[in-house]
Amino acid sequence: MERAKRLDFELLVEDDRVLRFGPPREDREPEEELRFSPEGKLKRFSAQLKTLTQNSEIEFRGWDPNRKESIASRSRRGDEAVIAQGNQQTGFEYATQGFRDSSAAIIDEPLVDDSDAANLARAAYRRSLRNFISGDGAAVGNPRLRAGRTVRLLGLGAKFSGVYYMVSTRHHFSAMGYETSFKARRSVI
Repeated sequence: MERAKRLDFELLVEDDRVLRFGPPREDREPEEELRFSPEGKLKRFSAQLKTLTQNSEIEFRGWDPNRKESIASRSRRGDEAVIAQGNQQTGFEYATQGFRDSSAAIIDEPLVDDSDAANLARAAYRRSLRNFISGDGAAVGNPRLRAGRTVRLLGLGAKFSGVYYMVSTRHHFSAMGYETSFKARRSVI
């Protein structure tokens, strides 16, 4: 889990047989569409939008003991895992309308080489960006709603309707029937 976090990877079990260790697949086309309306399948959704005013640029610095020289790499706009479509903006782009850019430097992190520094800077930038929009919701039970997949949520207004990445899901039966509750996130608006 620590290695996954460092690289901004996920560790998922798919179909009870496959262990997947890799980057989140947020750039995939949505597999399901849920609409919030009286006849829609989305029962409820509560979202949080956080203004991202820190770390719109991240620099990793370290030391290469073999070459005996410093290593540095930056990550900024353009290194997102999800590319904004149409007139969408990432969380950092949206925040710059009211706040100025800010940068962060991470020093003394063990680095192997320049590509390691670049990968870690990109991972830290993407982790910061993923805190932009998050939400909890529930839908009519659907076994295709699974962690690690994308879903299009509609009927939530201009800012919150769109493609979300499913962080976790829970499928349960009750007196009200089959329901899928989930946590989702989004890095564009």
